[in-house]
Amino acid sequence: MRKKIFLGLFLALVFYSVKATDNPAQIKRLEKHIYYFAADSLNGRKTGSIDNKNVASYIKSQFEEIGLVTTYQYIDKDSTQQNVIGVLEGNDPVLKHEIIVIGAHFDHLGVKLVGNTNQIYNGADDNASGSAALIEIARQMVLKKDLLKRTIIFVAFDAEEIGLVGSGYYIKDFFAHNQNDKVVIMTSIDMVGYLKQSGKLKISGVKTIKDHKLLFNQVPFDSKFDLVLEDFDNSILTGSDHGPFLSHKIPALHATTGLKSPYHKPEDDANLIDYEGLSEIVDYFTALNYTFAVANQFESSGKFGNSAFAEKNNYFGIIGGIGNNQHYYSNGRMTGKQGLALCAGLYGKVSIAKYMALKGEVDYEYKIGNRYEGELYTHSVSVPLTLFAKVTLQNIVEYDFGFGGYYTYNFAGKLDSDPINFSIYNHHEYGCQIELEMRMATILFSVQWKYAFNNVMINPIKKDMSKAQGFYFRIGYLF
Repeated sequence: MRKKIFLGLFLALVFYSVKATDNPAQIKRLEKHIYYFAADSLNGRKTGSIDNKNVASYIKSQFEEIGLVTTYQYIDKDSTQQNVIGVLEGNDPVLKHEIIVIGAHFDHLGVKLVGNTNQIYNGADDNASGSAALIEIARQMVLKKDLLKRTIIFVAFDAEEIGLVGSGYYIKDFFAHNQNDKVVIMTSIDMVGYLKQSGKLKISGVKTIKDHKLLFNQVPFDSKFDLVLEDFDNSILTGSDHGPFLSHKIPALHATTGLKSPYHKPEDDANLIDYEGLSEIVDYFTALNYTFAVANQFESSGKFGNSAFAEKNNYFGIIGGIGNNQHYYSNGRMTGKQGLALCAGLYGKVSIAKYMALKGEVDYEYKIGNRYEGELYTHSVSVPLTLFAKVTLQNIVEYDFGFGGYYTYNFAGKLDSDPINFSIYNHHEYGCQIELEMRMATILFSVQWKYAFNNVMINPIKKDMSKAQGFYFRIGYLF
């Protein structure tokens, strides 16, 4: 085992040490790519536009010039969106069926009206930088094509900015048409043009790879900068094309220099890119993927953390909310003023069909009810059960509409400054509820309306007959 590790380390160090004898030429090519991608004449490379098709054509011509077997992959029939795929086949008769995917998206936001002026969002860092790096990594890999055991597929993804559409389509199509091949690792290179400014290169998802330290330790990174290796990508703020791969339990990495650039702003222009740093990143990922491509064994760890992109059919978490509580008198003679309502608790949600889910909760509630006889303060335990209709997009965003019932036990409280007399006021409350919910990766946002069926008081006289109604705005987190 030690001999294999030493040999791998030696090959990686040798490969890294010769990392571009024409480094100035590589920097110049990176500048050429990005100044083309981020030119005003391409109007921000909006998904589906003719300008975006021109970018796809440019990348395809670069892949062909390098020597890759290159095709367009049109996203659905008659679509104006297309991925660009370049294949570098491995040489081992068995391991060539293990696929390494390296990807970067090339679409951006197009032109937007800001005030009274149309502004072009050129997206030099997002993600002309990653697309340019992809081309140059492919160029270096081709130089070592005779040594590669595994097949490497370079994919320039379209339609990332409208919801990871290109990468989602790619992996779905891959499973549909490849019976003998499997993707063993995917790397998404997204916003890597600000190494000097950020001082670090962050790679998320390394623990999805079995024995990842043995592989990453073989490839050094420029000591002037920090190499930040995160076990998993659990962030909801850095969605990129690795997401659909993670959702299929495929090891996947997300590489970025962070949000130091003018993210999603018109100022994200080519003159601000750190081209020397980008060239360092090209060399690093060339050496790293070479290490992946020649390793005798490369396996998934089977661990994916609480990935923002993982399929979430069944889950549980914590939730809390703030809102109001109001007593409505049945005879219409008067209505209590709104009072504060707070809640916090645990919930679990189970999918019972593709578009249906059932959620149960156990919540603590603190409510204030303004009644004619005074302010009623209650401490309660509430158990709601809600049936939801749901729609999920790319496992990341979920929209739900729910209707259900609840039972609440009021266990303590006060009427003004005196303890509640529960021989007069009800321990028990039951009713129905309506809920609108949105999940963004691992965060829940919801609004909830509650309507009690029974009276606040036991055996009330007519003027005391009232029922509680409540409203909450709630935020939750998935474990």
